Amino acid sequence: MTRMNESQFQMYLQETHIAHLVTIDQKGYPLITPIWYLYKNKEFYIMSMMDSHKIRNLISNPNVALSIANEERPYKYIALQGDAELVEPFDPEWVKAMCIHYEGLDEGMKFAEDCLKSDMVIVKITVRSMVQRSGI
Repeated sequence: MTRMNESQFQMYLQETHIAHLVTIDQKGYPLITPIWYLYKNKEFYIMSMMDSHKIRNLISNPNVALSIANEERPYKYIALQGDAELVEPFDPEWVKAMCIHYEGLDEGMKFAEDCLKSDMVIVKITVRSMVQRSGI
């Protein structure tokens, strides 16, 4: 496998892959969670309910990992380690943008409206190290 060039990297991140977020619980065990993401300004953004295990984990330990892989040839993946933090103040536009990205305009807006009725948070992941590969 070879490293993606910048164009391949940007195109891949604009596709609708499910990422897998890894947080560490209070006993030191990893929790792996499939999640939607957006990539902007060299940072990754995710959304979640405030009372979820992953949010509790990253509040107590902001060190996270994120994996984004496709399931068809040519295989591609991005794996990173980073620091997570809640985005303050909360901006509902992130929720709308993420829902539209994954569900399309109409369904995305409907889903975003439902999400915004709950206690949602946005998390920014600042990348510390990253591997990106394409091939096979």
